[in-house]
Amino acid sequence: MSKILFNLFLFSILAACHPESLQPIILRLPEGSESSLSYPLTKLKEQLLVHRKRLDTTCADPKKADLVVQVFPQKTDEPNDGYTLEKKGKQLVLRSEGYRGLLYGLLYITDELKHGTPWTKIREKRVSAHYPFRAIKFNLPWYSYRSGKNLELHSETCRDLKFWEAFLDMMVENKFNTLTLWSLHPCMYMVKSEKFPEASPFFDDEMAEWQAFWKQLFLMAKNRGIDTYVVNWNIFVPEEFAKKYETASYANSNGFW
Repeated sequence: MSKILFNLFLFSILAACHPESLQPIILRLPEGSESSLSYPLTKLKEQLLVHRKRLDTTCADPKKADLVVQVFPQKTDEPNDGYTLEKKGKQLVLRSEGYRGLLYGLLYITDELKHGTPWTKIREKRVSAHYPFRAIKFNLPWYSYRSGKNLELHSETCRDLKFWEAFLDMMVENKFNTLTLWSLHPCMYMVKSEKFPEASPFFDDEMAEWQAFWKQLFLMAKNRGIDTYVVNWNIFVPEEFAKKYETASYANSNGFW
Protein backbone atom coordinates (compact mmCIF):
# COMPACT_ATOMS: atom_id res chain seq x y z
CA MET A 1 0.00 0.00 0.00
CA SER A 2 2.82 2.39 0.89
CA LYS A 3 4.42 1.82 -2.49
CA ILE A 4 1.13 2.64 -4.25
CA LEU A 5 0.76 5.84 -2.21
CA PHE A 6 4.33 6.83 -2.99
CA ASN A 7 3.76 6.30 -6.72
CA LEU A 8 0.56 8.36 -6.55
CA PHE A 9 2.43 11.11 -4.73
CA LEU A 10 5.26 11.05 -7.28
CA PHE A 11 2.75 11.17 -10.14
CA SER A 12 1.00 14.19 -8.61
CA ILE A 13 4.34 16.02 -8.27
CA LEU A 14 5.28 15.31 -11.88
CA ALA A 15 1.82 16.34 -13.08
CA ALA A 16 2.04 19.61 -11.13
CA CYS A 17 5.44 20.37 -12.67
CA HIS A 18 4.23 19.74 -16.22
CA PRO A 19 3.89 23.02 -18.16
CA GLU A 20 0.36 22.20 -19.32
CA SER A 21 -0.78 21.97 -15.69
CA LEU A 22 0.26 25.58 -15.01
CA GLN A 23 -2.15 28.47 -15.50
CA PRO A 24 -1.30 30.24 -18.76
CA ILE A 25 -0.64 33.98 -18.90
CA ILE A 26 -1.45 34.86 -22.49
CA LEU A 27 0.89 37.46 -23.98
CA ARG A 28 0.32 39.39 -27.19
CA LEU A 29 3.57 40.83 -28.61
CA PRO A 30 4.23 43.14 -31.57
CA GLU A 31 5.05 41.06 -34.62
CA GLY A 32 8.72 40.12 -34.83
CA SER A 33 9.59 41.50 -31.39
CA GLU A 34 10.12 38.29 -29.42
CA SER A 35 13.85 38.06 -30.18
CA SER A 36 14.40 41.72 -29.27
CA LEU A 37 12.66 41.15 -25.94
CA SER A 38 14.20 37.75 -25.19
CA TYR A 39 15.96 38.95 -22.01
CA PRO A 40 12.91 40.40 -20.16
CA LEU A 41 10.69 37.55 -21.40
CA THR A 42 13.09 34.99 -19.93
CA LYS A 43 13.03 36.83 -16.59
CA LEU A 44 9.22 37.02 -16.69
CA LYS A 45 8.88 33.30 -17.42
CA GLU A 46 11.10 32.47 -14.44
CA GLN A 47 8.96 34.52 -12.04
CA LEU A 48 5.69 33.19 -13.43
CA LEU A 49 6.85 29.66 -12.64
CA VAL A 50 7.28 30.70 -9.01
CA HIS A 51 3.60 31.75 -9.08
CA ARG A 52 2.68 28.43 -10.77
CA LYS A 53 1.94 30.09 -14.08
CA ARG A 54 3.41 29.83 -17.56
CA LEU A 55 3.82 32.34 -20.38
CA ASP A 56 1.94 31.70 -23.62
CA THR A 57 3.11 33.85 -26.55
CA THR A 58 1.05 32.11 -29.26
CA CYS A 59 -1.95 34.43 -28.95
CA ALA A 60 -3.26 35.90 -32.23
CA ASP A 61 -6.30 37.72 -30.80
CA PRO A 62 -5.33 40.66 -28.53
CA LYS A 63 -8.80 40.54 -26.90
CA LYS A 64 -7.97 37.14 -25.39
CA ALA A 65 -4.59 38.21 -24.00
CA ASP A 66 -3.79 38.82 -20.34
CA LEU A 67 -0.99 41.18 -21.34
CA VAL A 68 -0.85 43.18 -24.58
CA VAL A 69 2.48 44.75 -25.52
CA GLN A 70 2.43 47.60 -28.05
CA VAL A 71 4.86 50.02 -29.69
CA PHE A 72 3.20 53.35 -30.48
CA PRO A 73 4.57 56.11 -32.77
CA GLN A 74 7.42 58.05 -31.19
CA LYS A 75 6.99 61.76 -30.57
CA THR A 76 10.62 62.77 -31.24
CA ASP A 77 13.52 61.60 -33.39
CA GLU A 78 14.75 59.44 -30.51
CA PRO A 79 12.17 57.20 -28.81
CA ASN A 80 11.63 57.79 -25.10
CA ASP A 81 12.67 54.86 -22.89
CA GLY A 82 9.60 55.32 -20.71
CA TYR A 83 6.51 53.15 -20.78
CA THR A 84 2.86 53.05 -19.74
CA LEU A 85 1.25 50.06 -18.05
CA GLU A 86 -2.53 50.30 -17.81
CA LYS A 87 -5.35 48.03 -16.74
CA LYS A 88 -8.30 47.58 -19.05
CA GLY A 89 -10.66 45.32 -17.16
CA LYS A 90 -8.68 42.15 -16.44
CA GLN A 91 -6.17 42.93 -19.17
CA LEU A 92 -2.80 44.66 -18.78
CA VAL A 93 -1.63 46.86 -21.67
CA LEU A 94 2.05 47.84 -21.91
CA ARG A 95 2.99 50.61 -24.36
CA SER A 96 6.23 52.36 -25.25
CA GLU A 97 7.83 54.28 -28.10
CA GLY A 98 10.62 51.71 -28.43
CA TYR A 99 11.74 48.22 -27.46
CA ARG A 100 13.88 49.51 -24.59
CA GLY A 101 10.81 50.96 -22.92
CA LEU A 102 8.98 47.65 -23.41
CA LEU A 103 11.98 45.88 -21.86
CA TYR A 104 11.77 48.11 -18.77
CA GLY A 105 8.02 47.59 -18.57
CA LEU A 106 8.30 43.81 -18.70
CA LEU A 107 11.01 43.91 -16.04
CA TYR A 108 8.71 46.05 -13.86
CA ILE A 109 5.99 43.37 -14.09
CA THR A 110 8.61 40.72 -13.25
CA ASP A 111 9.73 42.76 -10.25
CA GLU A 112 6.15 43.04 -9.00
CA LEU A 113 5.81 39.25 -9.16
CA LYS A 114 9.20 38.83 -7.49
CA HIS A 115 7.98 40.85 -4.51
CA GLY A 116 4.93 38.63 -4.11
CA THR A 117 2.32 40.65 -5.98
CA PRO A 118 -0.34 38.39 -7.56
CA TRP A 119 -0.82 38.82 -11.30
CA THR A 120 -4.28 40.36 -10.81
CA LYS A 121 -2.87 42.92 -8.36
CA ILE A 122 -0.02 44.26 -10.51
CA ARG A 123 -0.16 48.04 -10.30
CA GLU A 124 -0.42 50.46 -13.19
CA LYS A 125 2.62 52.60 -13.89
CA ARG A 126 3.65 55.48 -16.12
CA VAL A 127 7.33 56.34 -16.63
CA SER A 128 9.02 58.94 -18.85
CA ALA A 129 12.79 58.95 -19.16
CA HIS A 130 14.20 62.39 -18.28
CA TYR A 131 17.70 61.76 -19.69
CA PRO A 132 17.99 59.88 -23.00
CA PHE A 133 21.70 59.10 -22.48
CA ARG A 134 22.43 57.26 -19.19
CA ALA A 135 25.97 55.98 -19.36
CA ILE A 136 28.70 54.32 -17.34
CA LYS A 137 32.35 55.06 -18.12
CA PHE A 138 34.38 51.87 -17.72
CA ASN A 139 38.18 52.04 -17.93
CA LEU A 140 39.43 48.74 -19.33
CA PRO A 141 42.43 47.24 -17.54
CA TRP A 142 44.31 46.28 -20.71
CA TYR A 143 46.19 49.07 -22.46
CA SER A 144 44.80 51.46 -19.89
CA TYR A 145 45.49 55.19 -19.67
CA ARG A 146 48.24 54.54 -17.10
CA SER A 147 50.36 51.51 -16.28
CA GLY A 148 50.70 49.89 -12.90
CA LYS A 149 49.53 46.99 -10.77
CA ASN A 150 46.53 48.92 -9.50
CA LEU A 151 45.09 49.21 -13.01
CA GLU A 152 46.04 45.68 -14.08
CA LEU A 153 44.65 44.04 -10.95
CA HIS A 154 41.33 43.07 -12.51
CA SER A 155 42.52 42.04 -15.98
CA GLU A 156 41.31 38.44 -15.57
CA THR A 157 38.05 39.54 -13.95
CA CYS A 158 37.27 41.73 -16.95
CA ARG A 159 37.85 38.76 -19.27
CA ASP A 160 35.21 36.78 -17.37
CA LEU A 161 31.82 36.94 -19.09
CA LYS A 162 30.12 35.99 -15.80
CA PHE A 163 31.40 39.27 -14.39
CA TRP A 164 29.97 41.17 -17.35
CA GLU A 165 26.66 39.34 -17.10
CA ALA A 166 26.31 40.51 -13.49
CA PHE A 167 27.51 44.03 -14.38
CA LEU A 168 25.07 44.37 -17.28
CA ASP A 169 22.23 43.03 -15.12
CA MET A 170 23.07 45.77 -12.62
CA MET A 171 23.00 48.35 -15.43
CA VAL A 172 19.59 47.36 -16.78
CA GLU A 173 18.16 47.16 -13.27
CA ASN A 174 19.27 50.75 -12.67
CA LYS A 175 18.14 51.89 -16.15
CA PHE A 176 21.61 52.66 -17.55
CA ASN A 177 21.30 52.38 -21.33
CA THR A 178 24.89 53.00 -22.46
CA LEU A 179 28.20 51.30 -21.65
CA THR A 180 31.35 53.19 -22.70
CA LEU A 181 34.59 51.17 -22.69
CA TRP A 182 37.82 53.19 -22.57
CA SER A 183 41.27 52.08 -23.69
CA LEU A 184 44.25 53.77 -25.37
CA HIS A 185 44.22 51.26 -28.22
CA PRO A 186 41.48 48.58 -28.00
CA CYS A 187 41.57 47.77 -31.72
CA MET A 188 44.39 45.24 -31.45
CA TYR A 189 42.19 43.19 -29.08
CA MET A 190 39.41 43.06 -31.68
CA VAL A 191 40.92 42.81 -35.17
CA LYS A 192 44.12 41.68 -36.86
CA SER A 193 45.14 43.68 -39.91
CA GLU A 194 46.39 41.71 -42.92
CA LYS A 195 48.53 44.65 -44.08
CA PHE A 196 50.01 45.34 -40.64
CA PRO A 197 50.19 42.00 -38.80
CA GLU A 198 52.90 43.42 -36.52
CA ALA A 199 50.24 45.62 -34.92
CA SER A 200 48.87 42.54 -33.18
CA PRO A 201 50.68 40.89 -30.26
CA PHE A 202 48.43 37.80 -30.46
CA PHE A 203 48.58 34.44 -32.20
CA ASP A 204 45.53 33.49 -34.27
CA ASP A 205 44.01 31.31 -31.54
CA GLU A 206 44.43 34.12 -29.00
CA MET A 207 42.81 36.57 -31.41
CA ALA A 208 39.88 34.18 -31.89
CA GLU A 209 39.38 34.05 -28.11
CA TRP A 210 39.37 37.84 -27.86
CA GLN A 211 36.88 38.18 -30.72
CA ALA A 212 34.55 35.59 -29.17
CA PHE A 213 34.72 37.56 -25.91
CA TRP A 214 33.78 40.89 -27.53
CA LYS A 215 30.96 39.41 -29.60
CA GLN A 216 29.39 37.80 -26.53
CA LEU A 217 29.81 40.95 -24.44
CA PHE A 218 28.20 43.17 -27.08
CA LEU A 219 25.36 40.67 -27.57
CA MET A 220 24.62 40.51 -23.83
CA ALA A 221 24.52 44.30 -23.73
CA LYS A 222 22.21 44.50 -26.75
CA ASN A 223 19.79 41.98 -25.22
CA ARG A 224 19.50 44.28 -22.18
CA GLY A 225 18.82 47.39 -24.24
CA ILE A 226 22.34 48.73 -23.64
CA ASP A 227 24.30 50.51 -26.38
CA THR A 228 28.06 49.95 -26.33
CA TYR A 229 30.71 52.52 -27.28
CA VAL A 230 34.42 51.76 -27.47
CA VAL A 231 36.49 54.91 -26.87
CA ASN A 232 40.16 55.12 -27.84
CA TRP A 233 42.94 57.68 -28.37
CA ASN A 234 43.98 57.42 -32.01
CA ILE A 235 47.49 58.85 -31.42
CA PHE A 236 48.54 55.66 -29.63
CA VAL A 237 49.56 52.44 -31.36
CA PRO A 238 50.58 49.01 -30.05
CA GLU A 239 54.14 48.77 -28.77
CA GLU A 240 54.89 46.06 -31.37
CA PHE A 241 53.80 48.36 -34.19
CA ALA A 242 55.81 51.32 -32.87
CA LYS A 243 59.01 49.25 -32.71
CA LYS A 244 58.52 47.57 -36.10
CA TYR A 245 57.90 50.80 -38.02
CA GLU A 246 59.98 53.10 -35.80
CA THR A 247 57.12 55.46 -35.16
CA ALA A 248 55.27 56.87 -32.15
CA SER A 249 58.14 56.06 -29.81
CA TYR A 250 56.10 57.50 -26.94
CA ALA A 251 53.88 54.41 -27.24
CA ASN A 252 56.72 52.12 -26.17
CA SER A 253 56.05 50.63 -22.75
CA ASN A 254 53.46 53.30 -21.97
CA GLY A 255 56.28 55.84 -21.96
CA PHE A 256 54.09 58.70 -23.17
CA TRP A 257 53.74 60.07 -19.64
